Amino acid sequence: MSQPTPSRTPSGLRTALLGFAAVATALALVSCTPSATPSPSGSPTTTGGTTSAGASPGQTPSLLPTTPAPTDDRPAPDATATADLSISVTAKPGAQPTETRLLCAGKTAKPDATVPIPDEACALVEDHQAYLFPTAKSTAQACTQQYGGPATATIKGTVRGKSVDLSLSRADGCKISQWTSLAPLLGEAGANV
Repeated sequence: MSQPTPSRTPSGLRTALLGFAAVATALALVSCTPSATPSPSGSPTTTGGTTSAGASPGQTPSLLPTTPAPTDDRPAPDATATADLSISVTAKPGAQPTETRLLCAGKTAKPDATVPIPDEACALVEDHQAYLFPTAKSTAQACTQQYGGPATATIKGTVRGKSVDLSLSRADGCKISQWTSLAPLLGEAGANV
């Protein structure tokens, strides 16, 4: 019984295979490295849908696609206002909220205020800032178990440099009282619920 002899690859074929492997490797590396090309507008772009804008020469641009920053629908803050509040009142779950804004210079409303009675709302905020910064409810505090309806509201912004982020509802007697105290800010949308 004779043993099989190993097949030998001719040296020319071996060289061709090595050359092919080298070319394939080079192509794989090139496809992973974006090549910046100027766009018609003059700003650099990168193949594959990514951008190299902001990359300095010699710097590797990011391979991640750029995403525009999310936009916020809230108006820009008014640095001259003593109170700048965005108020949102929703009458019931799923309803379109009523959006208003309160801008105050002390007890006087600024022209861009959109709450129904802005001077009254500014006076409330100036005289009773504690309404917007309630302390934590004591566990000993009793609230009547009455239901004032499904309405909810949020008040966000600043008063005299302090950040306001208040959520309101009418779920019990204490919350109804808080809602009533802030009625001038909630406006007609808050009164009609």
